[in-house]
Amino acid sequence: MCALVPPFRAEDMNGLFKRVLKGQYPPIPSHYSMDMRQLIKSLLQVEPSGRPDCNGILTMPIIQKRIKKYFAEKSEAKTCLEDDAEAFNDSELLRTIKLSKNLFKMKLPKSTYEPNF
Repeated sequence: MCALVPPFRAEDMNGLFKRVLKGQYPPIPSHYSMDMRQLIKSLLQVEPSGRPDCNGILTMPIIQKRIKKYFAEKSEAKTCLEDDAEAFNDSELLRTIKLSKNLFKMKLPKSTYEPNF
């Protein structure tokens, strides 16, 4: 999402599968912080055991910094953001998200498998 292109591209599902297994993706644009690039790197680990779970993500310093910034009054009352959708919706965070107008025009490769239904 940061680069506004999928991290893995291929002509068919088999090619996409191979690219995902390699785990190589174009560099994240340099205008993002090193913290953000490290977060993305950890989330795109090929080996599932190397990827952080939800609690692992929430305890990362980059995420904790944002929690304190955007949810200051709520983060003191709660150590986790569970069931705190109201605070998220009322936050400034939502107003900072910018999407490309072409985001939904991207075409993914067509599937090559038979539906099971």
